[in-house]
Amino acid sequence: MERKVISSVAILCGVAVLSCVVRAGTYSGGSGTTDDPYRIASATDILALSGTPNDWSKNFLMMGDISLGGRRFDCAIISPGSNSPFYEGTMFTGVFDGGGHVLSGFQIKTTGRSNWLGVFGMIGPTGVVQNLGIVGISISDIQASNGIGILAGENSGIIQNCYSRGQVTIGRYSGSIGGLVGVNSGTLLNSFAECSVAASWFASSSGVLAGSNSGTILNCYSKGSINGDGGHDYGGLVGTNVGFVMNCYSTVFVSGRFELGGLVARSSTGVVVHSYWDVDQSQISYSPGGGEGKSSEEMMSSDLYRLWGYCQCWTISEGNEYPHLSWEAKPGVPISPPTVLSFPGEGLPDNPYLISQADELMVIGSVPSLWDKSFRMTGDIDLSGYPENEITLIGGTGKSPFIGSFDGGGFVLNGFHYTCTLPEGGVGLIRRLGPDGLVQNVRLANVRVETNGGSVGGIVGLNDNGIVANCHVSGMILGKSNYQESIGGVVGTNSGMIQDSSFAGSVVSSSYGIGGLVGIQGYPQYGLIGGTIERCYALGIVSGSDGCGGLVGTNYSGKIRDSFADMKVSGTYAGGLVCWNSSGTIENSYSLGVVTGSTIGGCVTKNYGGGEVLNCFWDVDTSGVVGGEGGIGLHSNQMKTLNIFLGAGWDFDGETTNGTKDIWKMIDGLSYPSLEWSSSIVLSDENLQFTFFEADTEVHSQSIRIGNLSHAQMEWTLNLPADCPWIFANPSGGSLNVGESEEVILTLDTWGLKGGKYSCDMTVSAPGLESKSMSVNLSIIGPIGRTEPTEFIFRGSMEDEKWPEPQTLTIHNIGGGSLAWSIDSDIPSWLTVSPKTGTLQHDELQTITLTADPSELAFGFYQSDLVIRTPGAASATMIIPVSLGWSSRQEIMIPRDYPTIQTAVDAAAPGVTILLSDGIFTGTGNRGVTINKPLTIRGIGGPERCIIDCEGVTRAFTGRINEPNSLIVFEGLTLRNGISESEDPNGPLGKGNGGAVLLNGRGTALLKNCIMVHNRAYVGGAVCCLGEWDLRMERCKVEGNGEVGADGWSDWCEAGPGESVQGGGLYGESGKYSFEHCAFIGNVCIGGDAGHCWDDECGCSGDHYGGYVIGTAIQVNGTVDMHDCLIIGNYAKSGKGFAVFPYEASNVLSIGDGIIANCTIWGNRTEGYYGARLI
Repeated sequence: MERKVISSVAILCGVAVLSCVVRAGTYSGGSGTTDDPYRIASATDILALSGTPNDWSKNFLMMGDISLGGRRFDCAIISPGSNSPFYEGTMFTGVFDGGGHVLSGFQIKTTGRSNWLGVFGMIGPTGVVQNLGIVGISISDIQASNGIGILAGENSGIIQNCYSRGQVTIGRYSGSIGGLVGVNSGTLLNSFAECSVAASWFASSSGVLAGSNSGTILNCYSKGSINGDGGHDYGGLVGTNVGFVMNCYSTVFVSGRFELGGLVARSSTGVVVHSYWDVDQSQISYSPGGGEGKSSEEMMSSDLYRLWGYCQCWTISEGNEYPHLSWEAKPGVPISPPTVLSFPGEGLPDNPYLISQADELMVIGSVPSLWDKSFRMTGDIDLSGYPENEITLIGGTGKSPFIGSFDGGGFVLNGFHYTCTLPEGGVGLIRRLGPDGLVQNVRLANVRVETNGGSVGGIVGLNDNGIVANCHVSGMILGKSNYQESIGGVVGTNSGMIQDSSFAGSVVSSSYGIGGLVGIQGYPQYGLIGGTIERCYALGIVSGSDGCGGLVGTNYSGKIRDSFADMKVSGTYAGGLVCWNSSGTIENSYSLGVVTGSTIGGCVTKNYGGGEVLNCFWDVDTSGVVGGEGGIGLHSNQMKTLNIFLGAGWDFDGETTNGTKDIWKMIDGLSYPSLEWSSSIVLSDENLQFTFFEADTEVHSQSIRIGNLSHAQMEWTLNLPADCPWIFANPSGGSLNVGESEEVILTLDTWGLKGGKYSCDMTVSAPGLESKSMSVNLSIIGPIGRTEPTEFIFRGSMEDEKWPEPQTLTIHNIGGGSLAWSIDSDIPSWLTVSPKTGTLQHDELQTITLTADPSELAFGFYQSDLVIRTPGAASATMIIPVSLGWSSRQEIMIPRDYPTIQTAVDAAAPGVTILLSDGIFTGTGNRGVTINKPLTIRGIGGPERCIIDCEGVTRAFTGRINEPNSLIVFEGLTLRNGISESEDPNGPLGKGNGGAVLLNGRGTALLKNCIMVHNRAYVGGAVCCLGEWDLRMERCKVEGNGEVGADGWSDWCEAGPGESVQGGGLYGESGKYSFEHCAFIGNVCIGGDAGHCWDDECGCSGDHYGGYVIGTAIQVNGTVDMHDCLIIGNYAKSGKGFAVFPYEASNVLSIGDGIIANCTIWGNRTEGYYGARLI
């Protein structure tokens, strides 16, 4: 009993006027054989056939038009289904020939559920229905049913030269509804439908010709209307297509709400070729499942259909009517092909059709009747100038593969370019190669295939038990879809045989199953089992997402032997030879290329399901990979050692111990193993790199070896370009026997070459062999000036009689050639430089004396730049900052000498100490002080008596310097009530960095004997260091003494909605931080009104709160040394839960590397998910 799944909905067939019962068959003559079919001449004969399932495998012939007199049926007339979601009836597997006659006068109507509705419920795989018209028929009142068509509910056989005119009106929850056929999984040829199709809510996959197609539709058209009120996937020709549609058109008016298509509404892997819809008649300008939209005028012009002319089955009345099928005998003339071609030969294996030009090649793809014939190329063919929109691939998909033979004769097919934006399945010169199909001796050059489809290869998209032999591809295969799988250089998906073939180029996709030769071998989920690859290789680049392999992306139960890959492979999962090997066998193979990704293997990435990897190797040096789940990693010199492979049982030319097939060959010590069928020139190095100094008088030399891995004596020539006069070769040519090599000395004379980059691309050529390229890259280092130091700071004090000391500048030519230098004359009057010009050869130095004379200057701070010109050098201009601090003394007292801290800072020379008297310093100039030079600010009476009160207006100090050796010192100060200025001038106050002190840039800072209290910030409640700082804190307190509240805690970080807080007491971006005898007490990181958590933990999104809290006391991303410190009572509050970052870093301390010794950490807490901790 046949069983076929049609839906997951159980279907009950109700009782109608004529129910589906079995009757004995009597006809108007015949015996039901091919030569003597049963004669169908009346309604009685039709009803007899309907009731005789035993005859549904016989042959029938209609003798004339038949009307059934208005009869009503509640299920299919012939081969109906049952109420089960599986087809459990008797398929029609015979031949029904309508003889060009019409069946009319009946309807199918039921208020129940019924699948497989039509004249035929199910046409089986061997069934044929032909030359039949169904006219004036309606199917209606059907609910929750599938597979509904006027002629057939489902066709898995052949329907040809048939048509329907009628109405199909279907209720809710139904699917696969067509005017001619509901489901087509077979072949539908030379047929049409002129119907009205309407479906209600939640119906799907409906088309005027066919509801859904997984088979082949060829030379068909549809007219009428389709309305999908509330359903989806309604197409003028086909609703859903995962099969093959070619040479079809639609003029159907399409209306509905969801997912419509002028020709095809939806396609995942289906293919639509040379098919069109009328955008004017359909009132729809799109067809997501494929097809080209044309105007009514274009649709009535034979120019549009010229590629249809090869089948000789269409006619057209030019400018008056759409095309008709020839058997309709409508007014018009036959559609003619672009050119009249006559292939020499008979299309037989021993007398193939001969192909010599591009048009002939395109004919094969345009005429499906040729897809079981034999062809042979008789010369090179160039497709580079062929219109890309007229490139027709050979073979279809599913039921219509190419099963003939195509012999390229070893000639070159150049410039095969194919682009498709649809997700079609099976893309290559041949879409699908079926059982017994053969492709051999084909050489594709300069290929570019660019598609959103799956099963994509240069030669064959999908090889279903066919043979690909001695085929070679060079170019690019580009899969642009994230979802379509199986992209390969030669074959996309393989379950057949591939022998002696190669790929050179790039295979790129963002999907799964990407390989240099084959994307996926074997594909059990699609019924493709195993496959064999032998004596093949791939060179170039493979890039994808998952399952990326240098030779094969994924190998399911297939065999790979005696093959290799030298591909640069990248992907999340990537392997040098194969990524995934599931139950497959890989033997006597190797890989060389670089492999990058998250999970990688030098040879095989993952081997599972009983898979075997036998006697396989990869080069750990060239691949950069030391691991994997198959193969043995060897160094490059080992990979060029013959005995290693002989010991592994590889069959080499010239030995018999491992076999006599002579599969491999190599030049011991010079080359990697090469396949015996290949011929190549071997070079020991293909990319040479040299670096010399300008004006180098030495002549340098480098030896390379040239080897012969061809099948005959090799007369070789080393070709040097004329623009490389600095390189010589000896010898530059010679003769080598098979397997021999010769040393060539390359001499490099760089005298006279100026600094820069030079390259020479030379080739080694030999008659009959592909040239081998070698690149010599030369770097000539010209003059390079370097100065030490990079900044000068002069300091002087009149009262202390401290005059600025002279300093020296050194200029060093660390490059080659001659460095001519000079110092610009535009220097300040207080600075003397000597000497001002000079010339330095390689590695020479010049010392320059700088003298500062402040005698004519007022006290203050002066800055200038010393500009050194070195024309022709790598750095033509060098600028060195020079500053002079000139003061009356080395110590300044506030308020004795200056009214505010800021004025004293501005006037002080670098290195001066500013002393603060006892008292409370407030107001402008005493808060928000900016320091841009090394200074010391010290409270004379200590922190209890010298207080800087910021009054909640701004922070106390901002230090901005960029010199690691510059020192800023704060000593004996209390800094309180500070708040950081907003980083956004228009933003809320308090969301900046450093409540009391912000240090920005690079430098050294010391906080000694200081107290920081009641300061507030977003990052670093008390202190924030941005940049790289060496910060030391000695005997400091960061302390609080109140209750929880806006004013009750000392240094705290607050975050508002969706923000993050870091470092309640101190935040350090990078650098070194040391703490001795310091206390961090009562510092707070506090969240906003709703608290803070990770978005993915708490469901926080755009209008919620989603920050994080880090380090209630300290967060430092640099190195920390902490000795004899207290960290007590620090607190983190988060109403929704407390999250930490990074990687659950400490709620108390978040630090990098360092040492914490002899410290007390106690009483710290949080109100979130995590307790306070130290890491």
